[in-house]
Amino acid sequence: MTPRILCQLRGLETSSDPLLSLPVFTPAPEPGILQVWTGLIAVTPPEWSLLVRGVPNAPGNLVYEVMEGIVETGWWHGPLVGNLRFRKTDQVVHLRPDVPLFGLQPVPCEAYRDEELKRTDFSPPRGDLTRTRRLVSEAMRIRTPDNPGGYRRAVLSRRRQERVDGTGETVRSLSTGCPVMQEASTPGSYEPEQPG
Repeated sequence: MTPRILCQLRGLETSSDPLLSLPVFTPAPEPGILQVWTGLIAVTPPEWSLLVRGVPNAPGNLVYEVMEGIVETGWWHGPLVGNLRFRKTDQVVHLRPDVPLFGLQPVPCEAYRDEELKRTDFSPPRGDLTRTRRLVSEAMRIRTPDNPGGYRRAVLSRRRQERVDGTGETVRSLSTGCPVMQEASTPGSYEPEQPG
């Protein structure tokens, strides 16, 4: 059903407005997939895109899953849609207006360019795992069974310290409680393990 049909059913005047002809729900060519218009038309700077995904840290749905996809909104300014893949087709699905269905995450286009992806190495560490063990040990210091949420607290602490600086330069404080983050964020301190 399109917004134009809803307007006509309610007796409202419609024109040749292209927004009124956009469907809210459209079956995709693939079986079990439904495209849902978010109601948004997104425009970003040319070097940015939007990742349409499920809402982070929200429980999923047993009947359907949100499929992730990147929309290059730096050049394409059409309706921003998300895709739902249905696991079950014998149940009624209620989409509530007060519960977010999708999350939008800005992504720099260079992050998914072929040249960048080809430079990324996903090989497992080989040989001596001393450095890997040290990194994991340092990272796990912020986690305690009796006080969960150590990583979240360390991230929030880092963000507060970066905002306090105000110069635009990232503040690298040793008081964040996360040595791995400190090591990785200090220029020249991170050296990937060499295949051995």
